[in-house]
Amino acid sequence: MDATFTGDGGGDPIAQFHLVIREAAPTRADLLFGGSLLIAGIRDRTVAGVDVDGSPFAPYSEDYAKRKSGALGHGRVDLFGADHHTHMLNALQTVVDGDDSFGVGIYANDELEERARVHNEGLTIRTRLGSGRHKPKKEGKASFDMPQRRWLDANMSEVQSVNQAIGERIDDRLRLLLQ
Repeated sequence: MDATFTGDGGGDPIAQFHLVIREAAPTRADLLFGGSLLIAGIRDRTVAGVDVDGSPFAPYSEDYAKRKSGALGHGRVDLFGADHHTHMLNALQTVVDGDDSFGVGIYANDELEERARVHNEGLTIRTRLGSGRHKPKKEGKASFDMPQRRWLDANMSEVQSVNQAIGERIDDRLRLLLQ
């Protein structure tokens, strides 16, 4: 007695199996979707004034808080500057690094990339006020310490949420395929 195995509609079962395997893998669109979710989460918590671990950001200096309050109507630490310029939160991008990974960061603007790194890591910054080609200004400081405000990162909960959302997209794709 001979047995014949077929896929849906009498098709090749091996081809059906390969199709399911291919559709179960994350796509570039899935990874871009995951990155956009992560960017939205980073923006939401940063604007709320909290870091990746949910702790409030280190306060601004008293002078900067006053300047920001005058320019924007508030002095809260949300990493949006008092000056009118492109902001690092608006420059966040997702870059897909192959078939199964992506990165979120600032990739196309060296100035914003540096500003983001300084805020994220906290560094000592050289200023123009205390030094330069001309006579130093009164009470100018040659540098200041930028406190660490870890905003450009993802915590375990955020990573799990993004992984779950990508998994749900894959599950939906497979359900449609196997209907």
